Amino acid sequence: MQNNENENLVWGLTKNRLFFWGSVFSLLGTIVGAGIFGLPYIFAKIGWQASLALFIFLAAIILFVHFNYVFVVLRTEGKHRLAGYAQIHLGNWAKVVEVFSTIIGYTGGLLVYGILAGIFLSKLIPWMDSFQLTILFFLVGGILIYFKQVLFLKVESILSIILAGLLLVIIFYGLNYVKLENFFIPAQLDLKYILLAYGAVLFSLSGVVAIPEIVGSFFQANLNNISFKYVSKIILTGTLLAALLTLLFSFVIVGISGGSTSLDGLTGVGSILGKWIIIFGSVVGFLAVATSHVPFGLNARHVLAYDFGFSKTLAILIVTFLPLGLFLLGLRNFIPIIGALGAVFGGIDSILILAIAAKIRRQAQIRISFINAVSYFAVAIFLVGIILEMYFLFS
Repeated sequence: MQNNENENLVWGLTKNRLFFWGSVFSLLGTIVGAGIFGLPYIFAKIGWQASLALFIFLAAIILFVHFNYVFVVLRTEGKHRLAGYAQIHLGNWAKVVEVFSTIIGYTGGLLVYGILAGIFLSKLIPWMDSFQLTILFFLVGGILIYFKQVLFLKVESILSIILAGLLLVIIFYGLNYVKLENFFIPAQLDLKYILLAYGAVLFSLSGVVAIPEIVGSFFQANLNNISFKYVSKIILTGTLLAALLTLLFSFVIVGISGGSTSLDGLTGVGSILGKWIIIFGSVVGFLAVATSHVPFGLNARHVLAYDFGFSKTLAILIVTFLPLGLFLLGLRNFIPIIGALGAVFGGIDSILILAIAAKIRRQAQIRISFINAVSYFAVAIFLVGIILEMYFLFS
């Protein structure tokens, strides 16, 4: 018996524990993406005190949304993404809304990853410019999205562990250069910047796209302990670790750069920490966007295939060339893009998830007053964010 158990160990872990931590780091890698590099610039604008309060508040709401999405995925038969769940539980109108959100949200997210990948790669490959490297990244990324779920989980988990380690190197090294006065620079607490921070935090901390992939990977591996409690532990651990890394990174960068914090977070600290940080940080930055781009694109491909009936080839072409086309048309400033994506389309997705979960609970006669109250409160927050963002976009 002992020999059989030992044969099932990988790196000293049982199959269940290996998949647990693999899923945790897959979620972490999905969350820690493009948004982490835009937050320091935005936090420097609105001040650290307001930033910290907003970040903790939204992190709690996002975690609540993640738990609800796990509940939805486990309670619904078949392979779907959010558009499919919306149609099954809420009707065709919800699918139409999610189609709109999916197409624009995924396209915008992939566009942001491509923009930042080009910026970071240009520091590592100086004989090519960021424009050329962004195009190359989109094309190679399209090929990688062909990989299946289990391969996605294994590769992304390893890259995410490396990413977390490299981020910690920057954080702990940068702590030596943090100046407290940089946290007390004059803040711009106008509604426009607060809304930008709100949208950017939602974009930066959301791991919704990875949840169906994680659950699907467990089923594909024939693990039998798939329960809401078990998967929720994965989601809790992965979300909190990603939030902690994001917050510490933002804290260190703002503490070093203060009012001179750059748009990408890293370039501005080069003159203080040395040129090596630009190279090192670019490796970290590229890993961050790469580990988010693949699951994001994979989820978009599955939405088009499972929920809209597109062929695999057509889905890949859309996922690859639609964001690339927008980039070629001139959309290259990622800060306002992540703000709008988080506030509007992250808000729409979150409202649909909470509405679906609420209907499933009603049908199953699961009545928990606290969960219902939090759901109504969160929906109200998301609706206000959507309305205000739309107002500023078109005013």
